[in-house]
Amino acid sequence: MAFEAFVLPRYLRSPTNARQAPLTPRRPGLFLRLVQAVMASRQQAADREVARIIELRGGKVTDELDRRIDGSRL
Repeated sequence: MAFEAFVLPRYLRSPTNARQAPLTPRRPGLFLRLVQAVMASRQQAADREVARIIELRGGKVTDELDRRIDGSRL
């Protein structure tokens, strides 16, 4: 009972703690945003490279072309 009285007001809004600010989701930190930006940039570069390879091979994705792209052996 004492445990509930100590823990529950932190996570649940009730008339007794209604003056507290509502919980808002936190923004990702600077490092996480930086890593996500780098990953997105690399993904875009990879997508452009795949599109270029498909265009050079006639615009059709065949089994052979899929294996070459997936295996990174061009």
